[in-house]
Amino acid sequence: MDKELVKKFRDRVNRSPFLFSQYSNIDNKNKINCIHSAIDWIDVGISDIDATRNEYIAAKSLRKSLKFYFYVSCIDIVWESIQQLHRVLFHTTQIPFKGERKIFEDNIFGEDDNTFFKSIRACFGAHPVNLDEYGKKDERKFASWSGNFYGEDDFSVFLYSNDPQVDDIKLKIKLSQLDEFFNTRYGYLTELMKQIDKIDNSYKERFTKQKIKTIDDPIKQIQILFEENKKRTNSEHYDSTLRRLKSFFETEFHCSENTKLVTEFRSQLETGIKEVLDAIQNNSFSTSYVDGLLNPRYKPRTSGWDYAYAKFSERVFIGGNYGLYMIEEITEPLKKYITFEYKSDIELYWLVIIALNLAQEELKEAQAKTVFDKNILDYILSNIDGEEEK
Repeated sequence: MDKELVKKFRDRVNRSPFLFSQYSNIDNKNKINCIHSAIDWIDVGISDIDATRNEYIAAKSLRKSLKFYFYVSCIDIVWESIQQLHRVLFHTTQIPFKGERKIFEDNIFGEDDNTFFKSIRACFGAHPVNLDEYGKKDERKFASWSGNFYGEDDFSVFLYSNDPQVDDIKLKIKLSQLDEFFNTRYGYLTELMKQIDKIDNSYKERFTKQKIKTIDDPIKQIQILFEENKKRTNSEHYDSTLRRLKSFFETEFHCSENTKLVTEFRSQLETGIKEVLDAIQNNSFSTSYVDGLLNPRYKPRTSGWDYAYAKFSERVFIGGNYGLYMIEEITEPLKKYITFEYKSDIELYWLVIIALNLAQEELKEAQAKTVFDKNILDYILSNIDGEEEK
């Protein structure tokens, strides 16, 4: 058993740009919750299945019955989850492998594999003292405790009838058959991943053809993108990015000394809006440019700066006062880049972001110059070495 398969499936679900938005509400039903629940329970089912199987083999007497039922239950949890995933992703009430008789071919009830597994589950522990007799109104059956009777099979159970005229039945099962049943059902996750690919491709083709309206007004364009994101992917990342962009374009900047810097940053963010538009339009989820502007990697190395900046950001976007810090702890290391004159927290926040971008650009230029100077030095030294060899 490949335990990585369910991890791959979970990752595939999380990477889908459409599942969350489209399956959160289908006919007033939240089906994404069903998907996440099924994945969680597959994790539960396979978490200890190998150990459970081995414990059954090693167990003795009545304990063996419990361990066998535990193994069957692990398979059942996984199989039920697979069925639910199939129903949701294929929009059907049917289940996979319906009608197949490839594993339990010689079972005494003449049932298909799916149905016979349900019989195994019932007889070997789910409700062994209350078994239906397949449509016979007055007859019931009751299972004995299970075990390896006479050594003929891996495991078996006797079924007794409440009808005195009916003989006992021996229901037998081989462990290898259960293993095969589990592996085929668990392996069906591969087919479900292919279905997610089809779903993604279908939605991508559909929405790529629907062109997003473009206008010059940044705030109105952002509002359009809010609506398109909700309709197409409902991405939390896009939503957060657009909210911050909207915050900047709605902010009033009062210091004339900062006008040029603010205007230049505004122009960069307008390019960032176009990047978000293209990403939503083409479902590319590529917004590295605007992400870099809004979340500059540069941070001053002064003591306490990270803490003060984090708490200040919480105050700006969440409200309230969090932690003890001084505004000067944030602004002092950045004074060389911008003038910190402001009339609101949000204005100060954006002045800090602009300053961080300027500091980051300065650092990049310094690093590039260092690399350039080193390359020149290496070139000169290599030529000197070459001349000396001559």
